[in-house]
Amino acid sequence: MAYRERVAGRSATSLTFWRAYPRAADAVLAVLLATLAVAGQVLATDNQSEPLGRRVTSIGLCLLCSLPVAVRRSYPLPVLAVTVTAVTVQVSLHHWSSFLAVGTLVALYTVAAYRPFVEAVRFSRCCWSVCAWPSSPVPSMPAAGSAAP
Repeated sequence: MAYRERVAGRSATSLTFWRAYPRAADAVLAVLLATLAVAGQVLATDNQSEPLGRRVTSIGLCLLCSLPVAVRRSYPLPVLAVTVTAVTVQVSLHHWSSFLAVGTLVALYTVAAYRPFVEAVRFSRCCWSVCAWPSSPVPSMPAAGSAAP
């Protein structure tokens, strides 16, 4: 048997397993995303200067951003809502890590893949407008009676 056939047969077998057990695949993905998000958050923060309660809140929000991915195929819209809300709270508290929004992106892909197009676009626009709110600057208004620049 040629090398290419052995490698192709092996990868097809592993893909068949994940396709046969999609909930197991989602659980493994959720644990992987949670591990990356928590590790990124722990490495990004200065442990001596931050209070313990703030660090625990930050790690809890990291878990809330990634662990709902385990049930993404069964409940795509609630998973997207929970992950977007957790990312929004995390960003508004100024705790940003590199892997924080990956769970939200996976949830967004799931909504796009499993829901009707119009519903997916409507819900995604709503969630991302909420997510963009804390990072958008508030424009300064000129005082009453003063000339605009």
